Formats: sequence, C-alpha cells, structure tokens
Amino acid sequence: MGVSTVIPASHRKTAAFIAVWIFLVVVTLTHLAGSGSKLQAYLTGTTTYTPPRILILQQIHSGSAPASKRAYGAAREEPDRQAERQALYEASVSSHRRYAEEWGYEYRLDRREWVSGAGGLHFLNKIYALLDAVVQALGDEQGPEWIMLTDADSLILNPSIPLHALLPPPFSPPSPHAFTPAPLEPPPLILGNQDGNGFNAGVVMFRVDPRLAAFIMSMLAHESELATLHKSHPSDQYLFGYTIQLEENKDVADAFYEIPMMWINEYWLDNDEGSQRLDGVGWTPQLQVHLCNGRWWWSTPDWREKIVGHANALYEEANLLGQGNIRSGLESMEDGQKTEYAVRRWWRKGNSGIKQITFTET
Repeated sequence: MGVSTVIPASHRKTAAFIAVWIFLVVVTLTHLAGSGSKLQAYLTGTTTYTPPRILILQQIHSGSAPASKRAYGAAREEPDRQAERQALYEASVSSHRRYAEEWGYEYRLDRREWVSGAGGLHFLNKIYALLDAVVQALGDEQGPEWIMLTDADSLILNPSIPLHALLPPPFSPPSPHAFTPAPLEPPPLILGNQDGNGFNAGVVMFRVDPRLAAFIMSMLAHESELATLHKSHPSDQYLFGYTIQLEENKDVADAFYEIPMMWINEYWLDNDEGSQRLDGVGWTPQLQVHLCNGRWWWSTPDWREKIVGHANALYEEANLLGQGNIRSGLESMEDGQKTEYAVRRWWRKGNSGIKQITFTET
C-alpha cells in the first residue's frame, strides 16, 4: 500500500493523511510485536545475526531545482554547470544502485513530482517520497527495516563499508572478538548529523516505524503554517528541526541519535589524520561523499576519478579477492572489519535526544 501519487496543490492535511493514519493504527501492534521478538533474540543469543533489510532512497524528478541554482542563483547556472550537475546526478544514481546490488540492499529512485516545484515547494517531493516508502514498508512483512534517504549529489566512496555495519545494536553485527554494546534506550528512530551550521538533511537514516510515518505527516501538516508565518516556504532542514522540537513529537526527538558526518554525509574526502581529529581515538569509516550544494564538484570536477574511480577500483579488487564473488571480496576487505570496531566504539557512548543538535532557522 502506498500514498496516492496524486497530490493536490493544497497538499496540507489531505485525505491521504487520514488514510495513512488509519493504516498506521492497523499495523502498529503487529510491527511492535515483530520488533520485540527480534530484540529478545538478540539479547538472549538465540539467533544468528542477519543484516537488516535496508532501502537506499533517492528522489529526483524533472522539476527538481538544481542544488547549485538554489544556492547560488539562477543567473549563475551556466550550461556547462548544468551538464556537469546532470552528470553528477546520473553518477549518484549509478553509484548507489550498484552499491545496493552488491550488498543485497534495495535501491529505489523516486521520480514522481508529488507537488509542483513552484514557489519553493520542490523539497516536499523528497518528504512525500520518504512517507510513501515508509508506509509501503510498514505494510510489507519483508519490507525494509531501515531507509537511508540520500541526496542526488552524493557518491559512494568506499563500497567495502556495509551500511548495516553503521547501524546501532541490535541491527549492527555483534563481534565475537570485542565488546558488543547493548541495545540503546530508547531504540533509535533517526540517525542524523550536523555540520558547522547545524543539522543537515542531505543524508539521514530512518528506522521504519509507525511513529516515523506519523512524524513525517506532522512535518507536512506544519509546512503550511510556517509558510504563512514566514511568507515563504521553509527548507526541509528547517521544517524537520521545527517539527521535531514540538512537544507532540518528543518521543521522536528522544529517539534521534547523532552519528559522525564522516560516516555517510561528509562534504570532503578525508584521511586517517582527519578521522583521528574527529574523536581522538582512531580511524573512522567514510562510506560516501556528499557534494553539498555544488560544493567542490563544479570548480574541481575530478570527482569522477577521486570518488567514482576510487569506488570502482575497490570493486575490481573485491572481484579478485572473491574470485568473481564481489560481495565476498568486499566482506574480506580490511576497511569493513575496521568499520565494525569503530562503530562499536561510537555506539558505546551513543547519546539520544536533540539537545546537542543545532537546527537552522531558515
């Protein structure tokens, strides 16, 4: 079951919202029962580890406003930059589709124009795509348990790092060789990060849960009042921050956990020195690079070599290591093993809540 693909111009509090609320009531008890049994098995050690089902979701449509145009103005979107931006979008789709295929994740490219991009509403397409994916997942017993929503200016850098290894326990693999953190309380619902300006919504991970669908609907419902208040439509980052800070969404805020930007949302290529500075205790994984708002790629378009080329070289190495089985080769690489250790180290001190998060005001 999915949200209707026809969204009226007055998208606020539509019949689709009511339909989703009814659906959530029906699936909540079943979903919670399944989650409880999985957690109990993890705690008692009565089952072997199975990686969670993961969906990598991107949203691009013909009416999408270019990131560079939004950030720098339409007059500066020159033809060569338009072509380069389009090449980056295509590379991003290919990059994530292949990564998902090699690791057994689901990949989905949502090209629907849920709402018109006129008047600054283009960003809502991403939110509607996320809501649709969550509702579909809730209605499918074998649907994804986690969703990574990633912008189309992000590229996989190190495919030997499995996305499920970055998740908190009990979703990340336990280790027979080192301390495995206990499941976090409250159970994480959203994994996000912030840069020097605050929370960045470009790459975020969400655990499929009825509360998540309700929170996304709350975001969409509050968009209209914010647009009226500010005489313009809010950004997705501002809308997220505004909504999660409301008392009605305190349970969602409590289940927000910050993760290092370097894991999935770093703007630059980094190295071991930069990783050491991050937490002072050692190497930190960097799965992908987010060339945010045209950052770097249009002035130095060597992302093909430094990012895509680097990933392709690792796939070739994995093919040799696995004797034709790329997944097996990726699993045997050192960075994947180092990732598990680094992630366990992080989740030992995992703090829930949004007190440490700065949210933008525009």
